[in-house]
Amino acid sequence: MELETFLEIVDLKGDLPVIPEVLTKVLSIIRDEKGSAGQLAEVILKDQSLTAKILRLANSSFYAGASKAPTNVSQAIVVLGFDSIRELAVGLSMFALLRDKKLEDYLGQFWVHSVACAVCAKALSVALGHEDTEEALVAGLLHDVGKIILLRFLPEEFTEIQILVDQGMTTEEAEEQVLQLRHQDVGEAVALRWNLPQRIVRCIRHHHHFAEYRKDDYSQQLGNVVTLANIFAMHYYPSSAIPLRVPTENFLDLARQHLDLDEDVVRNILKMMRRRVEEYLDIFGVTATEEAGRELDQIDTAQDAAARAQAKIYEMQHELKLKSLALRRVVDIGRTIISGVPIHELIERILEAIQSSTGADAVALALLNRNRGRIDGVAGVGYGIRPIVKRLHLPHSRKDNLLSRVIYDIKPINVLDVESPIYSKILSEWERSVWGAPAFTVCPIVSQGAGVGAIIADRRAARRALSDSEVELIGVFADLVSAAIDRYRKDMAPGASPSEPSPTPAPA
Repeated sequence: MELETFLEIVDLKGDLPVIPEVLTKVLSIIRDEKGSAGQLAEVILKDQSLTAKILRLANSSFYAGASKAPTNVSQAIVVLGFDSIRELAVGLSMFALLRDKKLEDYLGQFWVHSVACAVCAKALSVALGHEDTEEALVAGLLHDVGKIILLRFLPEEFTEIQILVDQGMTTEEAEEQVLQLRHQDVGEAVALRWNLPQRIVRCIRHHHHFAEYRKDDYSQQLGNVVTLANIFAMHYYPSSAIPLRVPTENFLDLARQHLDLDEDVVRNILKMMRRRVEEYLDIFGVTATEEAGRELDQIDTAQDAAARAQAKIYEMQHELKLKSLALRRVVDIGRTIISGVPIHELIERILEAIQSSTGADAVALALLNRNRGRIDGVAGVGYGIRPIVKRLHLPHSRKDNLLSRVIYDIKPINVLDVESPIYSKILSEWERSVWGAPAFTVCPIVSQGAGVGAIIADRRAARRALSDSEVELIGVFADLVSAAIDRYRKDMAPGASPSEPSPTPAPA
């Protein structure tokens, strides 16, 4: 269908919305550099409906914080500012112009998309330093006006187009297939009949395509602002069942390429956009779904990244400090081993060092006693450890429990959750009852190439497992226990073979 043919249908039906006189005058005042707040108030007062809405909004929670609640338009302009009032006047007039109760089923989602585009266009315009940011708002609000006109005059064809779009076809492809006529061409023709500013008309026509522009070419730049804002709205607030997915990084690239905007500036705009869109939707009395714009809450700004990096630095510094203290303890204990301190005192120092270095609530030591054919708990420090050490006596003839597996395989095990099916076969009920922690770590103790015992540590108060770095640290201290046992063996029986049973130190 040719555009002229469609316009003939419009003229024949004679049902094209007529732009209100008040809106024409408001737009005229906006374009006039000498336009004043008094002139604007005088125009608004001629439209009782618009006056009532502006006063209601001026006294609403959206504008809470004013020193005195405005009772007339002049006061509203003083309290809220000229820019806010004319923005409201334009937005509400445009909204009233295109609202149609017969088309409510479609218009709900349409207006959410249009308002999102308008709000984003204004934010981008502000970031670019434009003097008249309301022009971007109006252009964004009206960018898809051609769809409303198509819906009003060709409802069956429009429904067919929407079905194709919801099935994955682009809007332009669907329109070409059904009508051979694009909504942006229709929008341009209607905007010309309304005598809208040429820059807004151009934005409506080209809102699906970026243009090359010089930095001093405001008209072309405004067109790219609306095009980018439309991409934003199609992703986060789509007007069809299938949104146009544009990853945030791609959006940032488009802003840099076509508007020369810094990435941090755009990230900050996107971060605030959901709240701004919701505020404007509230103004226009439109309701979005709970899911609309939710992804915007996940966008990181430069400040977010800096804060996260700083937190990571603090975390690394804290971990480095703990490791430095742990290393100092390792060195001190190593000197103590050489000096000939009794083994039971050495082991107690090592267990206390494990507790303070890893933040474990309880640490126990169990040794393999081949003479008695069992694993014995011999020492422990921390919360509720004494009864556990006394009860910690396990048979070792088979790998039928966790401690035996660790000792014989000489491999540490970090139990993240005792209730997990993973541990059901290797963690006996007896062990669960004795240890009683939701998560714990078991590290082997090695002497002369064979496993001779294990260190068990947990955070029963915090109810979480130790980290991998903390498990590695326990392994370092387990090596110190091994060195202490080797020294004890050498002192007590210098000629003993590796097969001799490991002596059991007295409990601490």
